[in-house]
Amino acid sequence: MKMAKDKDKKTRKPNKNTFNKNTAKENRKAVSKCEGTANSSAQNRPNVVIDQPPRVMDQKEEKALLKTAKAMYKEKQYNQCLEICKTILNCNAKCYFGFLLSGLCYIFLNEYTEAKKCLKAAVEIQPDDVSGWKGLEMYYDTFNFNDIFYVEVLRKLIQVEKDNRKERTLKLFKSLDNLGKTEEALSELFAYLGDVNDESEVVNSYEIMLKKDLVSFDAQLKYAEFCQKHFLTKNALIEGLALRQRNDKDLEFSIQLFRLMGHAYIDVMSDEMDIDTSIIDKCEEYLFDNFDNMTVRRNDVGFVFMALIESLREINDFRYDKAIEILNVIFRGVENNDINMIRFGERSIYSHLPALCDYIPYRFEIGIFLTEAYLLKHDYSGAQEVAEEVVELNLGLNTRPGYYILRLHLAEIYRELQLNYEKAKEICNQILSQNNLSLSERIKQRAKTCLALLHAQDGEAASGLELLIQDESCYEVHCARAQCYLLMGKLQEASAEATAATELNHDDDAQAHYLMGETLRLIGEQPNEALTELLQACKLNAYSAPAFFSLGQLLWLTEGPTKKALECFKWAVHLRPYDRVIVRALSDRYASLGMNDENMDLLERSADYRQFEPWTWALREFGMYQLLEANNLTKAVKAFQRLCPSPAEVTEDGDLVSLDLLAESYYRQGNSPTASRIWKQYCKFKPDLYRLMRLGDALQKSRRFEEALETYSCIDEEHWAPLYGTGHTYVYKARVAFRSWCAAIQPLERAFQLKPSALLVEKTLADAQFAMAVYKQPNPILWASKAWQHYLKCWSRIGRYPAVICGQLARSMGDVATYLCNTPDNDLDDQLRKVGRPALKALRRATRLEPDDISNWIAFGVAAARLRKPRLAQHCFIKAILLDKENPQGWTNLGVLYLEHKNYDLAYECFHTAQNMSATYGHSWYGMGLLSEIVKQPDKTLDIFKESCHLTLQRSIIYNYGLRFCEDLVECIKEHGHADCINMKELLFLVEILPPVICLFYSNPMTLNNLGILLEFQGDHAGAYKAYNE
Repeated sequence: MKMAKDKDKKTRKPNKNTFNKNTAKENRKAVSKCEGTANSSAQNRPNVVIDQPPRVMDQKEEKALLKTAKAMYKEKQYNQCLEICKTILNCNAKCYFGFLLSGLCYIFLNEYTEAKKCLKAAVEIQPDDVSGWKGLEMYYDTFNFNDIFYVEVLRKLIQVEKDNRKERTLKLFKSLDNLGKTEEALSELFAYLGDVNDESEVVNSYEIMLKKDLVSFDAQLKYAEFCQKHFLTKNALIEGLALRQRNDKDLEFSIQLFRLMGHAYIDVMSDEMDIDTSIIDKCEEYLFDNFDNMTVRRNDVGFVFMALIESLREINDFRYDKAIEILNVIFRGVENNDINMIRFGERSIYSHLPALCDYIPYRFEIGIFLTEAYLLKHDYSGAQEVAEEVVELNLGLNTRPGYYILRLHLAEIYRELQLNYEKAKEICNQILSQNNLSLSERIKQRAKTCLALLHAQDGEAASGLELLIQDESCYEVHCARAQCYLLMGKLQEASAEATAATELNHDDDAQAHYLMGETLRLIGEQPNEALTELLQACKLNAYSAPAFFSLGQLLWLTEGPTKKALECFKWAVHLRPYDRVIVRALSDRYASLGMNDENMDLLERSADYRQFEPWTWALREFGMYQLLEANNLTKAVKAFQRLCPSPAEVTEDGDLVSLDLLAESYYRQGNSPTASRIWKQYCKFKPDLYRLMRLGDALQKSRRFEEALETYSCIDEEHWAPLYGTGHTYVYKARVAFRSWCAAIQPLERAFQLKPSALLVEKTLADAQFAMAVYKQPNPILWASKAWQHYLKCWSRIGRYPAVICGQLARSMGDVATYLCNTPDNDLDDQLRKVGRPALKALRRATRLEPDDISNWIAFGVAAARLRKPRLAQHCFIKAILLDKENPQGWTNLGVLYLEHKNYDLAYECFHTAQNMSATYGHSWYGMGLLSEIVKQPDKTLDIFKESCHLTLQRSIIYNYGLRFCEDLVECIKEHGHADCINMKELLFLVEILPPVICLFYSNPMTLNNLGILLEFQGDHAGAYKAYNE
């Protein structure tokens, strides 16, 4: 051990004395290529045969020796460096730098076998240190060797070092190619090209690395596919077109070439690339000519891809409907059925279509082409739906120009449809702010023009003009400026811009002609020139709605309301059913010509098309027409419901007008409860007199009388209308409950004083006064006479009122005349002359005005019968029967007339016929009961009266039934000494219904005595005592 220690000292001493510190420092600076920083140890033993170390070297000594070896290597003293490294490796067989420096020295000493062993050992010890891999690269470059390990070395260096990647990729490409691994060589090449952003760099790299080293059709095809994949579309098309010349094309190569050309063509069309037209034409010619040959290999080429190419062929041939059909199928997907058959193409090719619900390839491109197909068809709604769906799908393609072109389409659609202006402006601003994308100047100009026109259409024409004022003059800019000036009303400036656009209109575009014609039309000085320009615009573009609209306006102004002008308006509406200006203009023309049906059809279709605020006028006009003129209340309700879908949620700032019209529609429809609820909501915010009146009317028709009276009392001002409403409520309430007639008189009289010309007020007052007479109030003759005088005054003004009011008034006059003529205190002949004749004249006039109204004929007949005109009465009843033979009312009244004149057989036939027609019509039973009583059939009489009373609670029927019941009751007591044979259920029924009838209509000693008897049997002794006492 001592000898080994002395030997170690001797070994270190000459090394220490040979180099001083300055020499070591200079040597350390000189070493560059082989120095490294890694300190990790290799996991496996190096593949170099090393003698077993006789001793262990400490780290300080090892570092000193390595420093010396590096200095020797720098001084190109390779043998001395190898000796030192051998010494180190004898002591430490895992010394990374020992193997690294040894391998480098062996390279310079042309010992390639030992060099490779040492360098491989170095990278096995520290595989992450780049110096070892560089040494191996130097080894292979020096000795020009090539094996699979060289490929591994180059891939490692490409992975860890980005410098010199191009040169190493070329080395790797050559190595793999020489080893016969052509596919791997091309993959490595295209992996490098995919990371290159500069197109010229890619082309140069291809020229340098590919064409000079591997010239073949396969390489050319792979390069073209690479270019297409990385959107170097022009290069892909050029290479693909060149490959068409290959003569020995097999089927697989043909499929690959067809897919390449198809993909490139799809990219060109979707991203709207600026490529020479001749190249695009050749591409289309190749694709469409070879399409039918490829359909037999549809599944090999790709079903969706082939369908997409076919749709583009249909678009190219102007068959937009067919293209839309194909694109919709592959865009929406299909159900996952066992067999999916889709018919495509002119040859009716059937193909098994895989389920496309989970993943649809090319969906972004399909969406773009489907949108464009709809636009070419001028179906903006369909285009909007598809474009919004594709944008919402968020397919992660926002780095492609096509994504922003699609969004630009969407903004232009919004501008055309006149909606979502803010969103459209946002889209245009985003496109204009994109500086990193290769968007063409044409696309950016389109975005700016669209943004300017959006501002102009949104009422900010000056802002839109500012966007275009600095732009370089071109045709599109002049047109946009002219549109802005037209919207601003600056006709001279618009004329100048339209003139400039016309001068640049080398393609004879319709827009320039339209703008010039519209400007001249608005100026109004040159109508013939305006007509010429507009006709030319319509001729060039039959889908230009503004041009046809302007032409229609000009023709209407110069030639009048001709059929030609109207057709222009109609075609403009057909093209733009969403343009409220055009629709309203046509609606006004229809209205001026009295074409109400056409107008309402137009408004209904227009209202259905759009449901946002600017279209409320269409729904409102349609609803008002149906409400006020057509009397189609169902359509009116539907129209106003669309304007107010939730009436209870309408606020003070909401659409109160439509809310009021909705309530009015319900009210006229007979749905008073719903109308009252809606008017209550309206009156929360705007409680004006008219709506409070309508609310009160709806409440009283809903039989909510107390709420109606409370509503009328909310009207502070003294106006005839609320007073009339209050009185009318009491009248309506009295008709239901036999009360409130007295309460109705005062407000109605006050309303009549305030508004003596209101016929309905005076008629309602007369109704109340006549009711006072009928219900046995004090001075009944006086009340009836007052009512008659009011009815006469109303009849003198009846001429301008509807026939319905005339009939109501005539029937009321007949009732009063009958009452006055049958009063014992009056002179009958005098009353017939003063009252009867005017009443009969009024009824005759009512029947003439409404000859098909049965109620007028029956009222006329009843009045004639009571006023001693039996033949006239018979004529009236027979006329009513002829109008409706199934109506029991006419037969019953005719039977009563025969009964009064003792023609019992005919009376029986009439009553029997009425009973057969309606078993529930109580008056026919009552007539039969009167007949039974006259012909002395007492057993049947009471049963018939009972049946009629259960069917109809009419006062005369109740009275007669009660009278006969009491008579039978008295007879039963006289005969048996008790009333056990009496039906107590019927007794209780009579006690319930008879008292109000007796008190109001038949208050005399006999009836009161009968009432007392009934109450006494019921056990109500207090009530019976009161009746007997009265």
